[in-house]
Amino acid sequence: CHTPRVDNRLMIDTDTSILRLAGRNLGLVTRKELLGLGISPIQIHDRLHRGMLRLVARGLFGVEGWPSTYEREVLVVERRHPRAVAAARTAARLWARPGFGTAGLEFVTTSSRAPRYTGVVVRTTVLLPDADVVLRPDGIAVTSPARTIFDLASLLDPKALAPVIERAVVDRLLTLTGADMVIKRLDTVGHR
Repeated sequence: CHTPRVDNRLMIDTDTSILRLAGRNLGLVTRKELLGLGISPIQIHDRLHRGMLRLVARGLFGVEGWPSTYEREVLVVERRHPRAVAAARTAARLWARPGFGTAGLEFVTTSSRAPRYTGVVVRTTVLLPDADVVLRPDGIAVTSPARTIFDLASLLDPKALAPVIERAVVDRLLTLTGADMVIKRLDTVGHR
């Protein structure tokens, strides 16, 4: 008689744990994270069947009803390829730089085999130090403002790059010292 009540309470507690985890990651959870919460593969399947979760990619689930945003699309790529970091135009958009509001999806990775996703640009690099990566509260890894501008320098002509640099300095996202440090760190890896 009491077993269904206990099962319901456990189900509610489990669902609450999933929602808390998803809330920190724009509504996304990995199979590994779910298993880490103590949720069994059968329980994961049950939540897929009930519609609480939906499969986004292999080993990656989205909580149903979570809004689809640009940031979430970025996080989906990073969750599918954990060594990918939002970079270049995507990073500029995430740093709210004017002129990048319609940027596509661009990433950088140190992996020797860059993943291929339709509509996504992933460039490989031999050097991506921790100092060049910022982890946002929503779980997105993005290149620092200085590294973002460094990467944009190889993609934009100088006339288009100048206002990006000026605005980043005015907004206190970039200092000349910070830019110089990135240039010195990466000058040896063949960047322009």
